[in-house]
Amino acid sequence: MEKLLRKVYNSKKLYRFLIAVSPIAVALTALCYLLLLWAAFEASVGSLVKLVIITAVPFVAVTLVRRIINAPRPFELYPFYEKKPSHSEGKGFPSRHAFSCFIIGTVAVAPYPIMGSSLLLLGACLSVARVLVGLHFIRDVVAGALIGVISGIIGILVASPF
Repeated sequence: MEKLLRKVYNSKKLYRFLIAVSPIAVALTALCYLLLLWAAFEASVGSLVKLVIITAVPFVAVTLVRRIINAPRPFELYPFYEKKPSHSEGKGFPSRHAFSCFIIGTVAVAPYPIMGSSLLLLGACLSVARVLVGLHFIRDVVAGALIGVISGIIGILVASPF
């Protein structure tokens, strides 16, 4: 893994491109989430509340788990990262970015199949990019994605907002 990360890091154009994937993915995910919130609000205030609970409760849980585990990130462990990514150290497991894309994508896939499947694909691209730039290990993004999908499915089964 270290060899691949070093190769990506030393390829400045590729590295800059992959670094840019995160904010773009975050913006698109946030936009889709706002659209889902609007659609839920249009349906009923109860639907809006359900959607917020389905996504917010697991988000807070993932955040707490990250703080407790406080796993280091690849850029902290591998010495070839001369310029560290502008990102906090520790709290690498599980990936909250992957979690967010996957839970929102999972919740969106039934009522809005194109949006939901696009978010799931975006989550996969985001996860690969974050691994390749050294922000996460593979286990971090896989755990984030799985927790997101499972949380989304449980949320839909327990309190379907749509």
